[in-house]
Amino acid sequence: MAKSKSSPDPVVELSKAIREELSRRAAGEGEYPCTLRSAAVDVCPEVSGDEILASASKNPLKKDVLSAFPNDPDSLIVLKQDKEVLAGDHRLLKELLWNVCSPQMPHVSSDILKESLPKTLQATFAKVWKSRLTNGELPDFVESLSVSSGKGKPKQEFHDVRFPLPWVELSQQLVNSLRSLQAGSGQAFTLAEIVSAAGDVNSSMVEQALTADPFAVEVRVVRKGGNKESFSLTDLASQVVVSDGFLQSMIQEECSTESPEVKLSQLKKQLPKEFAAEFAAHWLRTVERREVRPFFEVVKSTKKDVSFRDTRFPRREVVLSAKLVAALEEMRTQDDLTYPCTFPQLCRHVGSEAGILIASAAAQLEPYASRVAAAVPKSADSPIAFVEDAKVLAASPGLVPALLSSQIKSDVQAVPIDRLSKAKGVHGAVQPHILTALEAMLTRDELPPQIGALKISKKWHLFFLKDVKNSSGISPATVERSVVPESAKSVLLTPSGNTTTASSFAQDFIKAFEHLDRASGHRNYLKLLDLRRELGQYDRPQFDAGILDLCRTRQFWLESSEGSMVRLSEDEKAAGIMDGGNLLIYCRRRS
Repeated sequence: MAKSKSSPDPVVELSKAIREELSRRAAGEGEYPCTLRSAAVDVCPEVSGDEILASASKNPLKKDVLSAFPNDPDSLIVLKQDKEVLAGDHRLLKELLWNVCSPQMPHVSSDILKESLPKTLQATFAKVWKSRLTNGELPDFVESLSVSSGKGKPKQEFHDVRFPLPWVELSQQLVNSLRSLQAGSGQAFTLAEIVSAAGDVNSSMVEQALTADPFAVEVRVVRKGGNKESFSLTDLASQVVVSDGFLQSMIQEECSTESPEVKLSQLKKQLPKEFAAEFAAHWLRTVERREVRPFFEVVKSTKKDVSFRDTRFPRREVVLSAKLVAALEEMRTQDDLTYPCTFPQLCRHVGSEAGILIASAAAQLEPYASRVAAAVPKSADSPIAFVEDAKVLAASPGLVPALLSSQIKSDVQAVPIDRLSKAKGVHGAVQPHILTALEAMLTRDELPPQIGALKISKKWHLFFLKDVKNSSGISPATVERSVVPESAKSVLLTPSGNTTTASSFAQDFIKAFEHLDRASGHRNYLKLLDLRRELGQYDRPQFDAGILDLCRTRQFWLESSEGSMVRLSEDEKAAGIMDGGNLLIYCRRRS
């Protein structure tokens, strides 16, 4: 625009025109705030950048208009009375961020940003955007970021989302690492495991990464406690805390040779509240249903708690159970007619560690419990064999005395073989083969030496030869008494003049056990000390002999306190029974 002497200054005229255009826009007739260029082009389409800047230096623009960046024709402008509108415009913030932020500096404070603005705008800009930072009222190109200076409270800064924060990138990296780990196992993992699987990680940023999105949103702590703290993806957490692997890792981390047991209630405390209840309820239900897992043994359970034992540290009874099975396997392979055998004979074959009391407890546990069958379970002299050898067991000569003893009465001393074959209390796998086995013995004249046979009304009857009397009143045959293992002899010694029948002790013991068990909530786990006190009418030798007999007939079994977290008193120790080098403290009844 050339200046003429006879005409007004075109720069001033442009300044006036732009001023009028701004007034129109401020009244709602166009974009506002707007750039200086857009207002100028509306009034003079062919105007140049230099002409625009020249007009801004003239009144009325100079005195009435506020520009965010005075030397830039593309700067946002407003009338000076509208400086709050300009200060709060998203485009102004965006331009400031684009001018200041970079990959090396992805976040910045409002105080630094305002330094790029005219002084008249700085305070208003800082006030507006600090308020919006606090209230979370930010446009989508920026995020609020809490930055600690090491002193005082953290301060809020602007994060330009074009440049990911390094710890946010690490946060995503850790989430991806955990997702990969859980895809193959469905288990929880410690932070060390997650970081290790993530590869090259800036360890100084890990703590920040844990509190940043996405880790803070997509991941849950499922186990608390320092190095034991474990994580799961949020959508898998509920499944993880009731998984076998989760409980197994907890048990194996808590247990050791010195302390092989742990309570469910103790483990529950390691879980956050949102998962603790379901974790405990799941395993209480599992134990109540008697479901087994290879990594734990249930030592004791109530309606509210369970004591687990790590199977890496088996009880002596569990180890002995396996040894009894191994010994029976060995006897089966020998060609010396020692198989089938009786339980006391098996114990003697194992050796001194298999005292009859602790061996009776071992017989209730795996692998013995499911692999071995006693032909007449409640008979101490019953032959035993592997379940798959039921036919061999039925043909064992040792079965006949045990079977006949259960059927003999004072007025009936000869029992037909068909009744013997249907006798109650015989193992279910053995019973179908008994009649055939007895008939074969009769045919081959292979009855045990203490047993006689007689046909009455065309039916074979069996009887004990000791029950047959001759003219001298002496039975023609004697019966071998069951041999008591050396380890149990001390328990059977009863002082003269202070004897009692096994049957009366058994009746009294069962009543006492049932009474105490009811009082303790039917836990089936009583101390010998309490039972001795309840049965004060029996002295120690009588009590020990009686309970030995009950264990030999497998109605009850005794357990040691080995591995238990309970401290025993001297009285409780004194009330125990030494057997096979083990102090047996607790008594259980066979279900």
